[in-house]
Amino acid sequence: WERMLRPIVGRVMVIDDLADRPHACELLLDQNLCPRMDVRYDDLIPAHCLRLFGPRYALVRDEFRQERAQLEERIGLVHKILLSFGGVDHANLTARALTALRSLDDSDLTVTVVLGATNQHREEVEAMCQGWRQAELHIQSNQMAHLMATSDLAIGAGGSTTWERAYLGLPSLVVVVAENQREITETAAQCGICWNLGWHEKVSGEEIAAKVREACANPQSMRKMSRQALAISARDYQTGAGEVANQLVESTLVYA
Repeated sequence: WERMLRPIVGRVMVIDDLADRPHACELLLDQNLCPRMDVRYDDLIPAHCLRLFGPRYALVRDEFRQERAQLEERIGLVHKILLSFGGVDHANLTARALTALRSLDDSDLTVTVVLGATNQHREEVEAMCQGWRQAELHIQSNQMAHLMATSDLAIGAGGSTTWERAYLGLPSLVVVVAENQREITETAAQCGICWNLGWHEKVSGEEIAAKVREACANPQSMRKMSRQALAISARDYQTGAGEVANQLVESTLVYA
C-alpha cells in the first residue's frame, strides 16, 4: 500500500520499530536503540531512504521540552520515586513495587504512583496508597513530564516511555512487560541509561527493594545514569519531533 500511495502523495515517511517487513519510503523513523541499528533495515528499505534512528528522534510531547528547558542537573540522591507501569498494568506490578518500597521502611523516601483510569487493580492500589502517607496517587495524569522532571528515580515498564524518562535524564529501574520491550531494554541498560530488572514474571518484590536500596546508596551511579540518558536524547532543548520536522523540511528542499 505504500507503493500505491506514492503516485498520490509523492513521498512517504514510515515509523517502525520492528524491522520485520519491507517499506517503500523516502524516510524511516525508528526511535529505539537496538543492536546493529545502522544495518537492521538494510534489506527492507530503498537505498535512497533517509534513516532517522535512535532516541534523538523520539517523538515526545512538547511538555517534555518545556520541562527539559528548566531541568536542573540531578545530583544523584534518591528521595522521590516515580512508580508507573503504564495505563493497564495487567500483572499488577504497581502493587508489587509498592509493597517492596514500603518494606524498605525508609522515611526519607516518597513515592508518586501513576495509574491509568482503566487499571483493573485500581481499588487495591488506592487502598495501599491511602494506608501509606509516603505515597501519592495520580489517576490518568496529564502531568507526566512534570512528575518525571521532579522525581529522582523511576520504576516502570519498557517501551516508548523509556525515551521520555531518558529525555528528562531520569534514572530508571525497568521491568520488561512485553516481548517487544526485551531487546530495547537490554540495549538501553547496556548504554547506561537504566537498570534492567528483567522479565516481569521473574522480578520479585525483594529484587525491586534491593535495587532501590542500591540506587539510594550510589548517588554517583544515579548521576552518571542521568547524564548518559540526556546525552543520547535530542540535542539541547529540542524534542525528537523537532528533529524529525527539521529533517522533513531539509529533505523536502532536496527533492524540490
